[in-house]
Amino acid sequence: MDKLASKSYKIKVALFFGYNGKAYHGLQKASGVPTVEAALEKALYDAQFIAESNFGDLKKIGWARGSRTDKGVHACINTINCKLMIDDSYVNKEDAVELAKEETPGLTKKGVKETLNRQAVIAAINKHLPDDIKVFALRFVTKGFNVKNSARSRRYEYFLPLSIVKTGEYASLSDEEFVEKFDKTLKIFTGSHNFHNYTKKGDYKDKSSVRVMFELKASLFTFSSGVPGSFILVNLLGQSFMYNQIRKMVGMLIY
Repeated sequence: MDKLASKSYKIKVALFFGYNGKAYHGLQKASGVPTVEAALEKALYDAQFIAESNFGDLKKIGWARGSRTDKGVHACINTINCKLMIDDSYVNKEDAVELAKEETPGLTKKGVKETLNRQAVIAAINKHLPDDIKVFALRFVTKGFNVKNSARSRRYEYFLPLSIVKTGEYASLSDEEFVEKFDKTLKIFTGSHNFHNYTKKGDYKDKSSVRVMFELKASLFTFSSGVPGSFILVNLLGQSFMYNQIRKMVGMLIY
């Protein structure tokens, strides 16, 4: 592999990751509080995928997020896109040697992308992440790609203990009857609506207050072990959401 000089390449990628949000003040980086983005950026820096001159300023590496989450909220899958500095040590050696014979001099940026050991990159990032955050996958994206604008939908789920929700005039209903009534009420939000009352200081005249909810469903749920009692699983699929929109929608239904 003597034809491959040690060299780093700036490559734009999408990272797919999940996290337990209990210890964080949301996804988005904020001053003075722990956030998922801050932990992820630090891990990328410690793994030497972000240059020291760019560390601390996400704009310098073209950072964009697929969906923000609030304090204490978890994510099975979320996505960010950014530009990483990836060097030759992460390529599949045998493939790189063969490709380097065809390229002069050595590997090009395209060659590195074609022979990159993605799992090695993922492992290097996860090595520097806390146990409650994990990167699952990496994909190459185009120069103009922005995950926020490209995401077609976002999905949220809430688990509500029936022992807390099914009270007052509804206490006499069976669990199935109550969940059926809850589901019917939830579906009122389906479609395109102005949600200015479901965010902080929303303006009904602002076009961005109009959001589209594709699918809303409430169902009875019981954990297989470890968690006693029955729950309502609230599943919400929408194009995009305003700040605090989902928790205020669910909060109104509970009230």
